[in-house]
Amino acid sequence: MNLKLYLEEKMIIKRKFAEKLGVTEATLHRIIAGTSFPSGKTAQRIVKLTNGEVTFEDLFKERN
Repeated sequence: MNLKLYLEEKMIIKRKFAEKLGVTEATLHRIIAGTSFPSGKTAQRIVKLTNGEVTFEDLFKERN
């Protein structure tokens, strides 16, 4: 599942998720938009915070 869909389905506020993740809201927005990839450490946190519903593959798959 992609991160945007996860946050929408769970009705999670992006600002709050970014705080838990330890990144700025702007950084989270870039990850969601696909304009940048998360660092390895941030990717691990995303997988953990989403209980594995968002996987490493979801975060790093090629984007169009």
